[in-house]
Amino acid sequence: FLFLFARSGPCAPRKKERAMDPEDMDAKGRLVDFKNKGKDEEFMRGKRRDYNVELRKSNRAEHLLKKRQIDDEPSAVSNEEANLLLLKARETMGQFEGIEPHLIQMVEGILNDDDPENQYQCVQTCRRMLSRSAGPPIKPVIRTGVIPKIVAMLMWDHNPQMQFEAAWILTNIASGSPADTASVYDAGALPLLMRLFHSPKLEVKEQAVWAIGNIVGDGPMLRDKVLAAGGLELILQALESDESVHLTRHATWTYSNFCRGKEPRPDFQRVSQGIPTLYRLLQSQDVPTRIDAVWALSYLLDNTVPNIQRVLDSQCHLLLLPSLGNCHPDLLLPVLRCFGNISTGSNEQTQVVLQLEVVQHLKELLHHAKENIRKEAAWLASNIAAGTAEQIQHLINSGVVPEMLRIFDTSEYRVRKEICWTVVNIALRGNAEQIAVIVGLGGIRAIVQMLVVAGTTESHLLDGLASILRAGDRLPNRMPGDRNPYAEAVELSHGVLRLESLLNCANDAVAQKAAAILDQYFKEEENAGIHPDMDNGQFSFHQQAPAGNFHF
Repeated sequence: FLFLFARSGPCAPRKKERAMDPEDMDAKGRLVDFKNKGKDEEFMRGKRRDYNVELRKSNRAEHLLKKRQIDDEPSAVSNEEANLLLLKARETMGQFEGIEPHLIQMVEGILNDDDPENQYQCVQTCRRMLSRSAGPPIKPVIRTGVIPKIVAMLMWDHNPQMQFEAAWILTNIASGSPADTASVYDAGALPLLMRLFHSPKLEVKEQAVWAIGNIVGDGPMLRDKVLAAGGLELILQALESDESVHLTRHATWTYSNFCRGKEPRPDFQRVSQGIPTLYRLLQSQDVPTRIDAVWALSYLLDNTVPNIQRVLDSQCHLLLLPSLGNCHPDLLLPVLRCFGNISTGSNEQTQVVLQLEVVQHLKELLHHAKENIRKEAAWLASNIAAGTAEQIQHLINSGVVPEMLRIFDTSEYRVRKEICWTVVNIALRGNAEQIAVIVGLGGIRAIVQMLVVAGTTESHLLDGLASILRAGDRLPNRMPGDRNPYAEAVELSHGVLRLESLLNCANDAVAQKAAAILDQYFKEEENAGIHPDMDNGQFSFHQQAPAGNFHF
């Protein structure tokens, strides 16, 4: 019986970064033939977008979802202040069980409108505590119940400085966990923060933008709520006003948070309104603004083929080319992500990347000082390798593929994994000559080495290995009875031992694939209880199939 995969398909070249929508997979993916090379290219492109979740999680530090403002003034409360507050708070401690005494006094001062001077000092104290670089007491402050009062202060138009302090406090609380951010949203802060976009005080407006950026950055649920409330339009208005470099930075970063996320994706019709503004921001002389603008573009390109085309039609990607040279790594990373996301689209969209000569930079970037850049360059190459034979040949002729396999042994695990994806994609999408090239460069050895790494997804590696072995069967000038030379290369790389070890793999599909390869090419090995054939490039097993298909 045939093993069908919901993830990336046994013979599907893989392009990471975009998981295929479950609805699309249910409609098209589950009944596509195991050997789908040359059959359904649109589906093949969809399956290239699958391997993204772990990369997105691992790259959270590359582009912060939330930012907490650090105070330039002395942080927290001094020991003397804390002791004084402790003395003053003893008589009211019963109301705040489990809360530190200095927090009690601070909250009582914030709640007391009859002493404005002390109230302002207590609000400042709260802001300083939440702004310290280590261990800000976000949750203890939330537990005091003071957030509704802080939110109410956003309405104090007669006291802009108090509005500023209150917005700063809410910004830093919203920089915490999802529960912390929800406490700000649930207290009704969003409409009042949006109202402050019209404040005559620039610093108040800047802080409100920052606070909303943290709310949007919490995740798809709050992002979509802010979108529905009209927050995106206000951000775009702030970007058009160009009142200060800090406002532009905060608003650009907030816009990038509106564009990110895939479960679900943001409404493209809404967020694409900002593309004309983004075109201008990508030309900014302010590096932090430009970095966040490129990240926003990368999220817009992390999309379906039609939506990628809409972004390409804006020609924003052309503004990225100068950044492929010597530039700040924080800028280079999202630039590579943009071109990588373009190459997850159609073959025509991948061709755009080739025509811009992006590939000419990859060989050098494989030796960049930062591992993330090396990994991203290898990932982009693996996406191109999932294209047409002509695109694969371009990648080989540029020297990128030979260089990737040359540095394989000395590269970090994440880079080696991308190199292996490149080899597997060429094995699945390339022609016989291109497969011969990767074999000659050590592609089989690379696959076998990754098979022995704990945590590696063996399934796609076995797909690539099986495709290489099939190509060996079709080599010209082979005499009847001659051994498949690619099978000999597997043996020399100690691949047979690894294949045998996979027979005990907990993943039944992986075990069955390994057994099929062993039975077809290494018949002296005993595969007890499993007798697979390879028919027309498809794995079949002569045993009772369970009801339904396997989906992993």
